This record gives sequence, C-alpha cells and structure tokens, in this order.
Amino acid sequence: KKRGTLLKEAPQAYGLAGEPHYYFIHAYNCVYECEYCYLQGYFNSPDIVLFINHDEIGAKIIETCLLHKEITDGGKKIWFHAGEFSDSLALSHLSNELPYYFSLFKDLPQAILELRTKSANIKELLKLEPLENIITSFSLSPEQRIKKTDLKTPPLKARLKCLKELQDAGFPIAIHLD
Repeated sequence: KKRGTLLKEAPQAYGLAGEPHYYFIHAYNCVYECEYCYLQGYFNSPDIVLFINHDEIGAKIIETCLLHKEITDGGKKIWFHAGEFSDSLALSHLSNELPYYFSLFKDLPQAILELRTKSANIKELLKLEPLENIITSFSLSPEQRIKKTDLKTPPLKARLKCLKELQDAGFPIAIHLD
C-alpha cells in the first residue's frame, strides 16, 4: 500500500494556468531506462513497486475535487496525472488499475485524468469505454533519440500506431514532445 501523501500538487508547468493540477503515485520505478530520467537514481532500490490501495487514492481524489468545487463550478477543470514515478500504462496488464480509475472518473466530470506514457501497451485501455475526461498522453521523441536515450521503450512507430488506434476507438489523446 502507498503510505504517506497519496496526492501531490503538481508544479505549474504541468498544464493550463488557472486550473489545479495534482499527481498521484500508483507505482515506483519504471521498466524503461531512459538515460535522462530522474528515476534512474531517485529511489534507493531499482525494484518496481505497484501499489494496490487505489480505493484510498480514489478517496483522496474525490476529497480534492470537493475542495476545489468553486473552481469547477466556474467551469474550470481539476487535473490529475498518473505517471510521475512510473509509466502509467507499461504494467497496466499486471496492475489491473485502469478499470477502477475509469469508473471513478466517470462520476467526476469536473476532473480530468491524464495517463502519461511511453508504452505501446494499450490492450487494457481498449477493453474500456472511452471517457472524454481521461486523456492518454504519449511522450514522443525522434526515433534516433529514442534509440540512443530512451532505452527499452517502444519505438516511435509503435507509439504513433497506438495513438492512432486509441484515437480511432474514441479515446482522447495528447502528445508530449521530449
């Protein structure tokens, strides 16, 4: 179980000004070995940890939405990001957390969930009904940069194929250019 702070306020660089941004930690460490990533030395252990207390994280998300009711009543959204300390899709076939978050955010139209990824593992997403307030956000770089520094990540063509598949299936997508 994830202990301590379950939800953290995100830096302003995370998104739209004037809208609150938070991230939650669903896992520690990453299967990918991007040379520039701070996760390469951030934790005391290289082990991957998948947290299982999604109901507690979900309760904190609901509580945070209620704290920002005046903002969302004014038409703005509150953002939640997954993928700060681990790729949000790479191990989704093992964690089985996506159905929980889709169910949670279906009842939180004032909130947006961004799933940050470099993964081509979209099988679990495609089993779910797309929601307009859950965005899958892919990090992209030129292929030669991916080969040189984004070690063990899917190639650019695989990520672009996944973007197209998700978009064709009705899932909102976004792109981060690294």
